[in-house]
Amino acid sequence: MGESHYVSLVVIGEDGVLVTDPSGVAELQKMNLLHAVNAHSDDTSVRIVDENAAFMEDLFMLVGGAVQKAMQEGGPMQVMMNMATWPQELKLPQYAEWKGYDEHLPTHVRRMALSIFHGG
Repeated sequence: MGESHYVSLVVIGEDGVLVTDPSGVAELQKMNLLHAVNAHSDDTSVRIVDENAAFMEDLFMLVGGAVQKAMQEGGPMQVMMNMATWPQELKLPQYAEWKGYDEHLPTHVRRMALSIFHGG
């Protein structure tokens, strides 16, 4: 997993080229992919797609659990207050070896929290 990184992917399948971002990675797993090009790796293995899908699922579960707990404890206002600290507090240590983990994880946590809270 050391070369994986959660960024946009260019994926080449039997039918041509598809450009996607991590939100569509799970859909990519259903395709018969030949290559996946990650801007942060020279590896074109479709393993990158699987690793990104696992990352997005783990991120959703981590942040979704935090949102649910905050809603139960104090409602929407508590969620909004916690969003300020979650990017520094919530971690996915199983991805700590990924290039850019420390730099980019806080942004992904914030985006996921906003997506879950605002339904999009």
